[in-house]
Amino acid sequence: PTPVNLVPQDGTTTQDVLQFTSLAELIQYMGRSCVACQLSLESTDFFIDSPIAKFPRTNFQLDGAGATVHFMGTASAALAAARAACNQDLLLFEKSEQRGGKYRVDVSGTAVIFQPNTENVSIQNLRLKLNRQAGGFSSMTNFTNITIHNVEILDVPMASYAVNFVAFQNVTQTHFVIDNCTVNSRGFGINLAARSGHSSNHTIASNTLVQTVGHAILFSGVGYSLITSNNVSNVNLLPPPADRFGHGIAIDGNAGLDPVNYVVVQGNR
Repeated sequence: PTPVNLVPQDGTTTQDVLQFTSLAELIQYMGRSCVACQLSLESTDFFIDSPIAKFPRTNFQLDGAGATVHFMGTASAALAAARAACNQDLLLFEKSEQRGGKYRVDVSGTAVIFQPNTENVSIQNLRLKLNRQAGGFSSMTNFTNITIHNVEILDVPMASYAVNFVAFQNVTQTHFVIDNCTVNSRGFGINLAARSGHSSNHTIASNTLVQTVGHAILFSGVGYSLITSNNVSNVNLLPPPADRFGHGIAIDGNAGLDPVNYVVVQGNR
């Protein structure tokens, strides 16, 4: 991992510098300690060997300034972190889902996992290279107002997603914006789904999805949202596993169990 220092920008002395063994450790420290913070990176390469499972959740801005974050951890560690971030209801839901015949929604290992009750968080101007070991961003818990702008999400593995947000029972997810981003995935692209929860008022705009094996953009049970001016190519270019297939843009109501209300799809290519 790349060691990092947290340097205040208010003219204080170097005695106030905090040292961390990696960028992941620094961001998780801010996730535990900060409310209403901004973190700006230097335009360089950062290597992290573990997922960021305690991403700051209230009024936080991360400006990558063109930096590249390389995830060097393992797929199994990323999946374990994602499962640990979910509550126990998820395990019960997975069992009932198999009996009830609902469309499967996977928990996927990702480099960034948003904490419960995340509100007003933005990430911009960043390259996230995942080395085919983990997906990009995930949440299975409540959030409102997450923005991902001008971020490259690269080398997503077949078993994961660039973005995977799922609203299970008693979970509300609203106002997610992802725009001007680039995705290159051997798995899925941008996946938003409701499974007995509420997911609405999202905007997927002006993104370039270079390659996916599963769906490039999937709204399942998601309402009152926009999918506009995205460029999608090379879906299913690689042979998918036997139980998977991909669309460019897919919208469904989970076999009527989580109906869709008012989704606008316009100007995509």
